[in-house]
Amino acid sequence: MSYVGSLAARRSVAQHLRPKTAAIPLLSLPKSTPLWMAAAYMWFFIIRPWERLFPWMQVAPVEKILAIALLASVLFSTRTRYRFGFQSGVVVAFLGVLLVSAIAGFSFERSWEQVYKYFTMAVFYFVIVWVVRRPNDLFFLVIAYLTSAMAFLAKSEWEYVVHGSAQFQMGVRRLVGINVLFGHANSVAAMIVTTLPLVYFLWTRRDDVSAGSSRRWRTFLKVGLIAYTAVAISALILTNSRSGMITAIFLVFLISLGKKGGARKLGAVVTAVVLVITTWAFMPEDSRNRLRTVWNPEAGPANAEASMEGRLRGLRVGLQLFQAYPALGVGVGNFGAYRQVHLDGDFHEAHNLLGQILGEIGALGLVSFMFVVGTVLANCTRIIRLSRRRNRNLNSGVFSDFAVACRNIIFVLLFLGIGGHNMLSFTWLWTAAFAFAALCLMNDLGVDDSVNRESGTAAHASRSAHAVTRPSKNPDKPQR
Repeated sequence: MSYVGSLAARRSVAQHLRPKTAAIPLLSLPKSTPLWMAAAYMWFFIIRPWERLFPWMQVAPVEKILAIALLASVLFSTRTRYRFGFQSGVVVAFLGVLLVSAIAGFSFERSWEQVYKYFTMAVFYFVIVWVVRRPNDLFFLVIAYLTSAMAFLAKSEWEYVVHGSAQFQMGVRRLVGINVLFGHANSVAAMIVTTLPLVYFLWTRRDDVSAGSSRRWRTFLKVGLIAYTAVAISALILTNSRSGMITAIFLVFLISLGKKGGARKLGAVVTAVVLVITTWAFMPEDSRNRLRTVWNPEAGPANAEASMEGRLRGLRVGLQLFQAYPALGVGVGNFGAYRQVHLDGDFHEAHNLLGQILGEIGALGLVSFMFVVGTVLANCTRIIRLSRRRNRNLNSGVFSDFAVACRNIIFVLLFLGIGGHNMLSFTWLWTAAFAFAALCLMNDLGVDDSVNRESGTAAHASRSAHAVTRPSKNPDKPQR
């Protein structure tokens, strides 16, 4: 065989063995109807216009109608990928524990509302996992979530500034949401800080996410992230939520310490300190006094200190309920009612995650909840580990940073749980769905041990083929 023929044959074999290098667009509009309906459901779930904006919409169960239409589109679509895994199993198991605790609890009527609430969130968890087929589908839902949150915050600030819609509490004026779900200032602050990891991820990876997109899309992403950050920070300050502001500081240092290398960590920490000091300098005096009450109770009214002490009492009450009902607690949603009737006459909730779990769903609930959280963190860790094995089918660094963002959201939720009863927050399941969908995408695209071994073999075969067939620069010198 001639040299040219041998070289062509070897190159052909190497091309078949070499991994594909086609780029995968991460920012594009999908053509899937269920995906668009899932995005619409996110908007309706966050904004909830029938509660306060347009009360006339309450003549029909808008949320249920949209949910049924969404399920029908998912079940009858040929694009649906029915994915199941251990994480989905623990989500269903936790739902089962909530149902059993409601049946055996203090008041089934009170518990059923919370069980149904979690059931609807679990159904949407499966919807997210099933409708995401490609990377751009996943990031489309993430952006839909952030745009709905931005619309919600912008409208809430408009009502606060223009129409004076606020909550006067703890001696300060506090921004509240435009619906019942986020009707409390702390709820608005919690939603803000749990979205910031996704905003940071998109900002640091904006060039990769928008690669291959038009200039209009790249501009939309950059300007949108800047606008969201401005709206979110201003709204967070206006809520005067101590837990929200402290959690934001925690998140800033969490991201800083997550940098690789000692020099990068030090630089990120210094930047974080400067950012916190600058934000403090521009904060209104009422907001600064509100935050000062964390370490100086005399900086605010007496009820501010009582609020902090109430969280400690809530934990103690949760431990008392756990001692009385160690297996399943008093039933999900029954903490305040049982406390008022049988304990100290106080109707307040636990105001901390541990007290809520132990008091309402007991040891079985604690174990199942830990499995839910632990599985999400394990999936994020697996994505990061798999991303270290380079594969040209996808930008593995994007998925690695996305997993870090999901992991930071879980850490933020746990930190918020120190001063808030957020066991049934929708963010747990939405983050779990995002992380599990990302892991499934990596498996679908072949980022596993066997594929990476084949990729390494292909690269070695390609180098060997070119090394063997490389012609000599001196034609009089015999080839090796």
